[in-house]
Amino acid sequence: MPLAHAIRAAVHLSAGDLDRAIGDATQAVALDSRCAMICGICGVARSRKGEFESAIADLSEAIRLRDSSYIEELDLARRGEQAPRPTT
Repeated sequence: MPLAHAIRAAVHLSAGDLDRAIGDATQAVALDSRCAMICGICGVARSRKGEFESAIADLSEAIRLRDSSYIEELDLARRGEQAPRPTT
């Protein structure tokens, strides 16, 4: 079920566990490649990890799938910068 993987990916991303976020998002994409949120989560995690080329691909796909909330992350990845991490 892609939703379960997407939720886990979002939780891992929020906790800073980028490898697990990418893993769960990748599994979710394999089950449903049409979800902008899943592509976006993967792209944000890859950007925070410094994997900018992969982040650009994932975020571009999220935008193509109609979720423009990832445009700022895409711009940062293109510049090779990481977004500031949220403080808790």
